[in-house]
Amino acid sequence: MMEKEHKKLIVRATPILFLLAIPLLCVAVDFFWGNTVPFDRCEDLRNLENTGFACDKAIHSIHCVSNQPVRIDTRGNVTVYVPSDSERETVTRPYARQEDLPKTVSLIHILQYDINATIPPSCQYTHTIPAVIFSSGSIGNVFHEMNDIIIPLFITTKHFQSRVLFILEDYKPSFVAKYGKVLSHLSSYDILNPAANTSVHCFPGSIVGLKYHDNLALNSSEIPGGYAMPEFRHFLRQAYGLKFEHVSQINRPRLMLLSRTNTRRFLNEEEMVALMRELGFEVLIIRRSKVISNLNKFSQLINSCSVLVGAHGAGLTNEIFLPSGAVMVQVELLGTEWASNTYYGDTARAMDVRYLRYKIDAEESSLVKLYGRNHSVVTDPGSTYRDGGYRAARTVYLDQQNVRLNLVKFRETLVEALSIVTDFSSSETVLSSRKAMINKAVEEKQEPLDFPLSRLVKDEDQEKLKSTGFACNSEVYSLHCVTNRPVWIDTRTMTVTIPSNQPVQDKVIRPYARQEDKILLKSVTPVKILQGNTTTPFCQYNHEVPAVIFSSSGGRNRAKIPQPFSYQFQRNSKRAFNAPLARFSQRIIKPQIQPRVTDQNPDCNVLSRRTTRRIINEDEIVSMMEELGFRVIIVARAKVISNLELFASMINSCSVFVGAHGAGLTNEVFLPDGAVMVQVDLIGLEWAGATYYGNPARAMGVHYLRYKIEPEESSLMKIFGNRNHIAFTDPKGAFPVQAGKEVYLNGQNAKINVTRFRETMVVATSLVRDSEL
Repeated sequence: MMEKEHKKLIVRATPILFLLAIPLLCVAVDFFWGNTVPFDRCEDLRNLENTGFACDKAIHSIHCVSNQPVRIDTRGNVTVYVPSDSERETVTRPYARQEDLPKTVSLIHILQYDINATIPPSCQYTHTIPAVIFSSGSIGNVFHEMNDIIIPLFITTKHFQSRVLFILEDYKPSFVAKYGKVLSHLSSYDILNPAANTSVHCFPGSIVGLKYHDNLALNSSEIPGGYAMPEFRHFLRQAYGLKFEHVSQINRPRLMLLSRTNTRRFLNEEEMVALMRELGFEVLIIRRSKVISNLNKFSQLINSCSVLVGAHGAGLTNEIFLPSGAVMVQVELLGTEWASNTYYGDTARAMDVRYLRYKIDAEESSLVKLYGRNHSVVTDPGSTYRDGGYRAARTVYLDQQNVRLNLVKFRETLVEALSIVTDFSSSETVLSSRKAMINKAVEEKQEPLDFPLSRLVKDEDQEKLKSTGFACNSEVYSLHCVTNRPVWIDTRTMTVTIPSNQPVQDKVIRPYARQEDKILLKSVTPVKILQGNTTTPFCQYNHEVPAVIFSSSGGRNRAKIPQPFSYQFQRNSKRAFNAPLARFSQRIIKPQIQPRVTDQNPDCNVLSRRTTRRIINEDEIVSMMEELGFRVIIVARAKVISNLELFASMINSCSVFVGAHGAGLTNEVFLPDGAVMVQVDLIGLEWAGATYYGNPARAMGVHYLRYKIEPEESSLMKIFGNRNHIAFTDPKGAFPVQAGKEVYLNGQNAKINVTRFRETMVVATSLVRDSEL
């Protein structure tokens, strides 16, 4: 099984352009999460836009993005073929922390090949979702597994909402078993092991390598959707089904002691455990690697604890599973102060875990016995790092050091930890704590709401929204107003009230997208917006989600139907990355949409017009299509077209869609990927045809063919008599706008040259056949 579903679906690269471009966002435009980096990210974004391929070289990591269809050859060394207009090879190791690359990480070859000179290997499997190639590296150390792989994988792929396929280089079954729940929550598809599946796979795009921010850290400003450590912890709770969100939910204080059996051991561990129990803790001692390696069970165990205690080491990474409000006590050994705070202290604070450090005295360290109390190893650990480097310091402080804790001093730390977690035991404290949690949840809920709302306005309007809670964004065609404050909407008068301490201001808008169409706007009911120190109406209904006010009055044909939501909001909200612009109506109208062309004898849908822009010799055209092997469906009845669910299914079952220029061609949005839309371009309508229907077709992965009629094929020839008439030679300058509309839209039919049109349909046939391969 290559995928859990849709094994051989074809999709074009366009739906993931925005998603794949995100890791390379330009510093100059700073799309909210942009950040300054020591390289020209704008140049990388331009490379991606111009060539379809770019690599993001950050301080720690390298990841390469292709938003063009790629072929990934897993036979031997993994090679990614990216179409280009020139030949170039990029070699990388798909591991997040490039400065600390395990020797076991394999090379990935990315070949940008000249499409005019090089033929890449043929596809054996075709996928509809992008590929993400990364390595499991050298596993066995939970810090590096979480820091170098799992968190970077979350950073790189969470916004895809599971619509990616993982190719795991250096595949290790133990890694997949340990982190299977994480992997399955980030991708809905089976992991591909290139060593076991030696074949050629085609994808609409790819990412090679993972994005890395810092030690056990997520920089929300550089992640699509603004994810940070709280969201990552919530993700882990969902993935592993963890029961406790907050320490107040744990009835009795429970302490987990990470017991090391080699280096950094607690030499008086039994006395430590006795002290913990004496203070009232239920103590769990974890020393077996078998328990720790089973992360499904171990995460549950840690999540049930109020306090985690351990000496500096990778095991403390498991603090990430503690409930909020819990305490992590780290025993800081000699020479580990910086690493202790950086790796685990900062992380604890970021995840709402209380961090207590027990810094040992020299006499508690076994290094005093080994080197002597006055040796520089003991008195000046920094000199060991400076003189011998990290490897020498590691040998001393990590590999040679054990500890015998001063129990009198350590007791004070445990009492503090106990007081923190038992503060939640009284009902009053629990209640206030839970109220605080609710308030925090509301704030966290509002914060991601603020993000998509703020993206609906630009530049100084964003600042205005932030400072006043209200702003309107006026563009070339549209006007929309946004508020991120509580509002009262009176549907009796269509008045929106936004209370503030400012003087009252009012604004009236007509909530329709295309503001330049003044005639159409007259049918749209105005909405009045009141902002300022004014009386609010009494609420009869309270809602937890924002309202979107829009009008359907202006829609006179399908091309002008107002969309159910703004695509800009859809792209930028956390939950909507998996639906491209041109396909959203498929998901709303008909969830069970065919994903691509599959028929051996393709269906062709012909839109038959009955008034203007008719194809006069339609019967001859249909006969020719049937000779070419098409099953032709002629749609002429308004009753069929008006039943959008039925009509969407009908269009979606077709491989080819044919029609003269007109609003009915908007239904191309329901075509399956890889289908063909053939537009009959009438005289004077070439620009409108390409702009309204040609460009959208290409953007949605539909082939676009235009059949441009000759003057002799137009009924206008009978009116104007000569193909050299200005009506044919210069349609733009021939008539005023309204008169031109009457001539070319309302006064024109076509008798198509069947022989010439046959050539267009032959091309359509070949495109359909190619899509089936």
